[in-house]
Amino acid sequence: MTDVISSSDRAHQKKEGIGLSLSLKPNNKIMEKIASPSEEFLLEKGLEILHKESQAWASDIAFWKDELKFFQKLLEFDAPRAKKLEDKQKLERFQNLIIYYSGELLDEFNKKVRQHEEKLSSFQGSQKSDDTTYLAEHGELSSHLNSFRQEFRMYKKELFDYTDEMMSR
Repeated sequence: MTDVISSSDRAHQKKEGIGLSLSLKPNNKIMEKIASPSEEFLLEKGLEILHKESQAWASDIAFWKDELKFFQKLLEFDAPRAKKLEDKQKLERFQNLIIYYSGELLDEFNKKVRQHEEKLSSFQGSQKSDDTTYLAEHGELSSHLNSFRQEFRMYKKELFDYTDEMMSR
């Protein structure tokens, strides 16, 4: 990839004493720090920010569960149209994932977020808020939820494609 700033702009920046030049190369250290927050970064966060993130996770989990209920109804609507074996197999796969997501994975995430919040509330008024174990747990939980968010987005894309195909029959 090329630099974002053209050579004429760079010359102007040098003349004016402006020293910011970012590259969009994939191994850019700045992008690495943004993509995976370190414990040092998390240590700088206040308890309020950690609490708000945990609340947002709980809200996301509740919303995902509602989406899954809707998707189950959508699949029940599509079921009579699934005549081919391949369509029935896809339908079954989508339904199995709904059962796994709503009955196991999201419940486990919800439990972990609640436990995480309970630990956070124990820090209120104490000097334990710099506990690196807690911050590492926060980062790990964040990473797991972000991974699920991406996986769930792909699931929805596949489900919508399948539903679109079933509705056009």
